[in-house]
Formats: sequence, structure tokens, C-alpha cells
Amino acid sequence: MIRIKELFYPYIMIWLSRALLLLSSFMIIREDCAQEDCIKGTCNIEQTCEKESERETMSASKPSSAVMLYEPLSFLKPFNQEERSFTVAGHLIHIHQMWQELGVAAVVWDAAIVLTEYLERQVSAGRLVMKDKKIIELGAGTGLVSMASAILGGNTTSTDREDTLQILKKNIEANLEDDLSSFRDLLTVQKLDWGENLDVFQEPFDLILGADIIYIEETFEKLLATIRHLSTRATRLLLSCRIRYDRDLRFLEMLRQFYEVKKVHKDRQRGIDIYRATLL
Repeated sequence: MIRIKELFYPYIMIWLSRALLLLSSFMIIREDCAQEDCIKGTCNIEQTCEKESERETMSASKPSSAVMLYEPLSFLKPFNQEERSFTVAGHLIHIHQMWQELGVAAVVWDAAIVLTEYLERQVSAGRLVMKDKKIIELGAGTGLVSMASAILGGNTTSTDREDTLQILKKNIEANLEDDLSSFRDLLTVQKLDWGENLDVFQEPFDLILGADIIYIEETFEKLLATIRHLSTRATRLLLSCRIRYDRDLRFLEMLRQFYEVKKVHKDRQRGIDIYRATLL
């Protein structure tokens, strides 16, 4: 009997390990789905948090497990941080977040981080020239990408809707007063509602940047109209995005009617793709 246990023990442990891994993967997927629903506004975050808190309270009375498989709503942790810091070309950028007050537009999303890292690598490698180029960011949010663009030498116009300019201006002004004071002449903030009052933006732009801006289908037509208005044949568009649903791909198909679109980078760890587009 002991001999049989010795023979089958390794196989039993392998099976248990695989079962735990499968369960862990399931919970991670569940967390990701919750995140994407909240991004799209299809869930009530407070209600979700209340449900998770109830489960945490119920489980608190039980003995703790030696293996932590899942931490409820852990993806929200970075958003609840009042400030996050990033380094671009040796310069420190401080981003103030207002998740509770302003929601999705007032936090730093992975797409912005990945685009910032991509721009820095491309410039460092000599594959992208931003110095003295006219650059505009659409849906700038907290301003991370725009500030990185200025640090990398671009004459950058940072844009977003009226209700988001509060956090955008706050972050940019705070950094220009601090470590980024030497870039003040390279960075301006302007209101831009996609598809509206586009005549305000008459100068041609060399580079258009967008991070996580193609997640609301109702805005696709106006976003495309805005990009076309800002583009010339010399303009390059860089979109950093997480494709969450099939409908998100529809914007890329719309874009391909007028632009040559190519995926130039994939961050598998964070699930972010970067697409480059130029007018046909």
C-alpha cells in the first residue's frame, strides 16, 4: 500500500497543481472581465465593490489559505492612488489622479504607459524624430503621453473634452512648475471635442497620438473625422489601445478606408497594441 502511494503521489501533486493553476487563471479572467465592463461603463463599480466587500467579510472568519489565488478588484489599486510617478528620458513626471471624482478620464491607463515607453524607445533608437515636430494628443486624460512627447522634443498640443481639462491642466501645470520647467514652451493645452469646431486646429501636425481612445463606438465617426482633419500625407498616427470587444476592431476597419494601418508593437503582458497609420 505504501509503495502504491509512493508511485502515484507525484501524479496526484501534478494534477492538484494544474487544478490550482486553472482556478487561478479563471479568477484572473474574471477580474479582467470586471475591469473591461467598468471601463465601458456597463457595471456599477460601487455596487461591485460592495459585493466583493461582503465576500471579503464572510471569508474573514475562515482560516486563511497559504495560496492567494485572487484578490478582489486588485486592478483598481493603481487608480485609487492619489499620485503615480513615471520617468521619461531621465525626467520625473508626477501624475495626480482623481478616480473617485472624475472617473476613467482621470487615471493613467496601461495604453498610455505603453505608448510613452514606445515613444521613448523609438526616439532613443533613432527610429522616430520628435524634436521640433508638431504633435497633438487626442483624449490626453491625465497628460502622461503629452508630457512625454514634450520631453522628447515635440511641440505638443494636449487636448481633451471640457470636463477633463481640469485634471489635464492640473497635472501639466504642476509638472511644468517642477522638473519639467524647461519644456514649458513645448506644451500647450486646448479643448477639443471630436468632430466639433475643428477649424480651430488649422496647422498641419506631424504626429497624432492617442492612448485608449477607441472604446466607445458612438464616438468612432467623430474621432475619425477629427483625425482626418488633423492629417496631411506627411502625418503619422500612433494609436495605443486594448482591443476589448469585436466592435473596437470596427474603428480600425473604418480607419483603413483612408489610412494604411499597421500594428507596430504588442505588449503581451499588458494586452496593449500600438497601430501606426498614414494617409493612403
